Amino acid sequence: MVISEELKDYISGADLWLQMFDTVRLIEAGGSHRVCTAGSGTWIPTEEMCYRFWNREEKCANCVSRQACRNGRQMVKIEYKDDSYYFVIARPVTIEGREYILEAITNITDQLATGCEDSAESNFVMDIIHQLDAVSTRDSMTGLYNKAYLQKSVEAALAEAGEGRVHVYMAMIDIDHFKQVNDRYGHACGDIAIRELASLLQGYVTPSIGESARYGGDEFAVLFHAEDKQQCIQVMERIRREMGEIPFRSEGTEYHVTISYGIDDIAGARDYREAVEWADSRLYIYKRRGRRLQNLHQGTDHD
Repeated sequence: MVISEELKDYISGADLWLQMFDTVRLIEAGGSHRVCTAGSGTWIPTEEMCYRFWNREEKCANCVSRQACRNGRQMVKIEYKDDSYYFVIARPVTIEGREYILEAITNITDQLATGCEDSAESNFVMDIIHQLDAVSTRDSMTGLYNKAYLQKSVEAALAEAGEGRVHVYMAMIDIDHFKQVNDRYGHACGDIAIRELASLLQGYVTPSIGESARYGGDEFAVLFHAEDKQQCIQVMERIRREMGEIPFRSEGTEYHVTISYGIDDIAGARDYREAVEWADSRLYIYKRRGRRLQNLHQGTDHD
């Protein structure tokens, strides 16, 4: 992060923030998420990503800075790390026409523990924080991210594309003939198939690869971090093959369930809705052409 004179003038009052907070930092909005950390009387530019502070290898699901940037107003959250609770304030600022997030963090563990006779009440607070986070970002049936989280992630990825990211690949997936599976073997068997597919997505779509979400019903989505389309296709092909090899059983009858997927580069999409439409259109082309076609996922309709 380059510290210009105007930026220096803006952040010259950092010492006041440091009197109130343990950590104060300026985060580049958009794609880089690099941080500039306030020290005693100065600011230190770094190449560190903002989420590394929380010992994470990917963007936080409940990223308060992303929400502040998107909503154009100050946002707050309570976070948990290394047996401690943190209060976080994120405020969007514009300097020299560029968007930044001023983020202030303080450890509030002692304040939360005031009045507690033992650790039970403190652990209860931790559990509530984790439960609220899970409810707001996770699908209860599969444990994957939910549709609301997917939308936020796609919108953030499109913003990164506006900041210079070249490719943003997204896949839409569904279970073939899912209604027939439910009608023939029962809804419980359909639920098992959904969970098996979710398990494969969790196994193959690691944080370095991307994020997987349940879009709804038997539909799923993957937002890839990787910008190599062949890598994305290889991941999806492994999932498709393994799903088709799983032996499902119902009342002594063995059957197999297959999936279809479509991948598109959504970097040029205007918004979340159009991004989903683009990836969805690739999925239905795949289905109409008989599935399992080689080279179908090469190129896009938007080249």
